[in-house]
Amino acid sequence: MSGLQKLQFLCPKPQTLSLQFVRYRMGVYKHKKPRWHGPAPSKQFVLPPIDHTHPDDIEQLLKLSWQHRDRVAAISQLLYEENLRHSSAGEAAKEERKIADDQDEQLLHENEEINAQIAKTRELRLRKDAIIEEETIRHELKEYDKEKAIKNREMEDFIKEETKALGNRIKLEDLEKAIETALDSAIDYEYAIDTEGHIYRGRETKSILVKRDAREKIPRPLKEGEKLLQDSRYND
Repeated sequence: MSGLQKLQFLCPKPQTLSLQFVRYRMGVYKHKKPRWHGPAPSKQFVLPPIDHTHPDDIEQLLKLSWQHRDRVAAISQLLYEENLRHSSAGEAAKEERKIADDQDEQLLHENEEINAQIAKTRELRLRKDAIIEEETIRHELKEYDKEKAIKNREMEDFIKEETKALGNRIKLEDLEKAIETALDSAIDYEYAIDTEGHIYRGRETKSILVKRDAREKIPRPLKEGEKLLQDSRYND
């Protein structure tokens, strides 16, 4: 063995320390670089970031976070107590269940009373509606009978007029005589009307020769009130 080999055997090369991460039950165990190693070269001159948030915003954020924590804690406490109350089999739980059952029974009894009262009110309302509907139907039937009587009366008058007109009909053996009579006594359908509403029949009639008392006046149309009064008199 040479002298260089003896020197290498007596003074071995320094070995670098290697860290091995151990995975524990809840994940990787907390680890970081030792203090004596110092910061990394890429982070030696990096300044920490400056927070420009307004103090009022920070205070409001902290206030809201504390309120949220209090409310969540209250809900958690309520759920915890509810769980204890339902899961416990002691006398206190039995007493609470008995009180709850009594309250439920009382509420059911009150509900039945309210339902009975509502049913009674509904029955009275239905009876009242039935009476009103019966009165309405009776009134409508009365009006229908009245209108039917009026139509029957009008039909009877029409039949009488038609029967009378049939009595004045021209028979076949009198047809030639009726034609000769019509030719001899021709009817003039021409007429004239003045500004005062007088009518003068016939094309040969002169208005200045007709006496004022003998002039025919065009009938004036009835007003609504006069028409209703005439209909009421006719119905009576």
